[in-house]
Order: sequence, then structure tokens, then C-alpha cells
Amino acid sequence: MQKTKASRLDGIILMLKEFSRGNFTVREEITEDEDPLNSVVSGLNILGEEMHNYRNENDSQCTFLRDILDSIDEVIYVRDVDPDRPVASPYSFLNGRSLEIIGLSALELREAPQKWSEAVHAEDKAMTIESFKKVLSGQDTVVTYRMYHQGKQHYRWIEDRLSVKLDTYGKVTHIYGAARDVTEQQETTLALEKTSQLVTRLITSSDQVFYIVSLDQLDPFKNTFTYLSPHVQDIIGFSVEDVRNDPLTWLNAIHPDDVSVVKTITRDMFKSKNPGTRVYRMKHKVTGEYVWLEDYLVPILDENGWIREFYASARDITARRKAEIERERLILELSKRHDELMQFSHIVSHNLRSPVANILGLAQFLNDDVPSSELAHTTGYILQAARSMDELLRDLNTVLSVRSTLEEKMQTFLISDIVSLVCINLKNEIDESGTMINVAIDDQADQLTSIKSYIQSALFNLISNAIKYRSPDRSPVIVITGYKNEGHTVISVEDNGLGMDLDTHKDRIFMLYGRLHYDREGKGMGLYMTKTQIESLKGTIEVMSEIGWGTTFTITM
Repeated sequence: MQKTKASRLDGIILMLKEFSRGNFTVREEITEDEDPLNSVVSGLNILGEEMHNYRNENDSQCTFLRDILDSIDEVIYVRDVDPDRPVASPYSFLNGRSLEIIGLSALELREAPQKWSEAVHAEDKAMTIESFKKVLSGQDTVVTYRMYHQGKQHYRWIEDRLSVKLDTYGKVTHIYGAARDVTEQQETTLALEKTSQLVTRLITSSDQVFYIVSLDQLDPFKNTFTYLSPHVQDIIGFSVEDVRNDPLTWLNAIHPDDVSVVKTITRDMFKSKNPGTRVYRMKHKVTGEYVWLEDYLVPILDENGWIREFYASARDITARRKAEIERERLILELSKRHDELMQFSHIVSHNLRSPVANILGLAQFLNDDVPSSELAHTTGYILQAARSMDELLRDLNTVLSVRSTLEEKMQTFLISDIVSLVCINLKNEIDESGTMINVAIDDQADQLTSIKSYIQSALFNLISNAIKYRSPDRSPVIVITGYKNEGHTVISVEDNGLGMDLDTHKDRIFMLYGRLHYDREGKGMGLYMTKTQIESLKGTIEVMSEIGWGTTFTITM
């Protein structure tokens, strides 16, 4: 049946209405006559077909996109900003992960958008509000907070990344968000921070310096301090910046006598790749005094087996080292005292035996009938033996008095004055022997604070011995020098006399009653007393000599 023109127009109008409703499936037949409306109907049919295909393709793409968003381990959402109630701005889009990640379904959030903010931990609410204000001002932001998960019944850490969409006036119209569960990462981070704080407290409370050194494989002493605990300034006076700015600061501050030992141990560690301990002295930047350090280094190897770093700790052992040195000194002193005691016992048992035996024998002789002509001789022998014993006891008493206490007070004087005084006292001996005395005492070494009488006695004994044991083959010359060496005062008395065979007699030189030349006047007390007095002042005396060339005694105070 042929449609009227009016009915065809009604069909076209119906198509347009359906198209406007989004229904692109309706079609209108094309008549066989040459109705001019056929071209309109044909065009609408083609348009409907294309729109239907486009919708199907669009729905397919939307489904595909939603599947992708739902597969992401994040809550992806869009909020249409409500300027009157920004916190309750509605969600225009939510992917399907909200229930799993934050414990709230998409339906719950669409119906009550404020539920998201209500689930935030009370301690984190202020932070999230500030972040939301920042977003509303047009700034993208990232905020991490705790959120109560209804399904898991505990708080989870959420990282929320927020960005904005602005209209042509620069006003925020939409908020795009991506929230993910970072509980494991955050708990790990917090645990690391807690551990780091604990380690920091341990390091700061420790009396040791902890440091990490990154090494140059070509030069084990060219290094970079990647970490250095602040306690370094308390121990050696150098700040962290001092050492980092110039890595050689550490090496340059080591005592010159210890540098070779430190380098040897370090090289050995490079060869063995095993931990090692080094003990050395470092000069304090502020005080200028040397501090004893003990550091323990652990080498860290790279994948090729090379040492790339040293993890190390160093501690101040100055007090311990001084105690060890003092203990060694006391042991040495005790050994010396023991030797002296044995020597003293030997002297008492042998040197006293002869006069005592003589007195006993003569006393026994007196018990018999002694002729008057022999009585005077016998009495004289007894007095001679008694005087010999008295002289020995006086010598021993002199030695003991020096060893037992330093009764005289310390005073400051000039060594050159002492030398002049000794030369005056020995003027007759000097003139008679034709001895030439040369004195060369540095100005900085001339002044000395000590027991004046002990220094005078020592120089008197050394100079008088140099005159006494002069060589008959040449004019006697005595050279007296004084100088400073590493803070110590050194006094040297050198002569060109007979000299001594130290290989044979070195142990007897400073012995009590130890004499090498019995053809010269003396009883072997002078050098023993000199050594005793110098050592009582915490000094040392050494001797160098060669037969036919002379002798040099060196006192170090």
C-alpha cells in the first residue's frame, strides 16, 4: 500500500525523535516511486546505521577502558567539585577497586561522598584537609594518610595522588585522583626510620667515631669519606666538613712515626681482604697534642672482589695507652730496682764482709794476751776496718737518699750558669790538664726547670771524668752542647779522651763501684750517682764511646 506523503513525513519525524532519544535502530522504507522524500529517508537510514555502529564501538571501547582501570591496583576516581561543599563533592567516576582497597564501594561513595574523609585516621585529618585545600587552589599534590578499612577492620596506609581540571576562568571544576594501598611500603619505611633513629642514637651516644670510606682502587690512600659521625670533632678536633673537604686530613694528622705502620696494615688488608685493626697517634687540631686511636676496618667487596668501601669505627684509647706505657715504665723501673737490689745485696754481702771479718779477727786477737808493742798496731787495724765499713755505709746511704725521695724543690735556672759554676769548681783540674772546654747551648734550651743540685752534680761528674780519663796522646777537649728535641732538653758532654769498649764494659759503666780504670783515682760512685739522679728526675742518660776516640754522654730531660 502506497504511503501518503503525510504518513511518510510522520515516519521521518518519528525517526528523528528516536534518534534524539539515542535509539538509532529505527528505519524508514524507501518507496518505489519518485518521491522526493526518499533521499531524506535514505540519508536518515545511513545516519542511523553509522550512529548505531559508532555507539557499539564506543560502548566496546568504554568497556575495554573500564576493564583496564579496574585491573589497576588503585582507586581511580573523578570528583565534580561542589564549591559549597567541597569535601562532599560527588564522584562522577569510580573504578571497581574502591571496596577492595579502601573498604568502601563505588555505590557507597556515590551516595555519600563524605564517607571517604570520615574514614581517615583522626591524627591525619588535618593533613588531608590541608592537602584538599591545596588542590582546590589549583595545585597538584600527593598525600599519604591512614584510612580505616571496614572489611579488614584496621587502618591501612593510603597514598592519594590528586590533580585538577580548570575551566577557562582558572577555577577548579574536577579533581582526578588515584589512591593506592602503601601499607607494606609505609610500614617498611617507618621501620627503617625507627631503625635509623636507633642507630643514630647509638652512634651519637657512643664514644667512638664511625665512618665509611669509598676507595680508589689505584691508590688505597686516595679516598672519600661518604659518612663520618659528628663525634670526630670531640676526639681529634677536626669537623666532619674538614675531613670531607680534604680526605688527606686524616692521613696528614697521623704521627710521622706511625704513618708507615698504618700504611703497611692497610696494604695488608687490601691483599687479604680481611678486617683489620690499626693503632696510631693523631694530632688534635685544637690542642696540638697527639691522641691515641684504635680503629677497626671491615672491607666491603664489589661483584668483582675488589674492596670498594671500608666500614670503620675509631675510638680514643689515649688513657688506656698512657696506662699501658706507665705500666711498661713501672715494669722496667721494677726490673731496674730488682737489679739494683741484687747489686746492693752483693755489695753488702761482699764489701762489708772483709772489714767485718777483719774487726772480728782482730777483736778475737785482743781477747788473747797481746804484747803492748802490738796493741797499737792492732787498734789501728780495727779503726781502719771500721772506717772502710763506715765509708761504704755512707755511700749506700747517699744512693738510698736519692732513690727514696726528691726533697729539694724544682727551680728554674740556666744550664750555662751551671756549666760555668762547675768549671769554676774544677778550675785547678782544668788548668793542670790544659783542658779546653767549648760550650754551645741554644738559647731556647738554656732555661731548665728541675732540681738544680742534681743537674750540677751530674755535669760535675761527667766533666771531671772527662778530665780524669783524658788521652795522653792529645790535648784534652770537652764540648758541652744543649738543644731542644721534640720538646725535650738534651745536654751532651763529649770528650776526646781514652774512650771505652762498650761491647765489653757497657753493663758496668753505670754500676755502683763499677770501675774500668783502676790506675786512676776513684771508687766507681760518680756515674752511678749521675744515672740515679737523672732517672729520679724522669730523665735518661746514654753513652757512646770508642777506644782511642773519646766518649759522649747524653742527658735527655
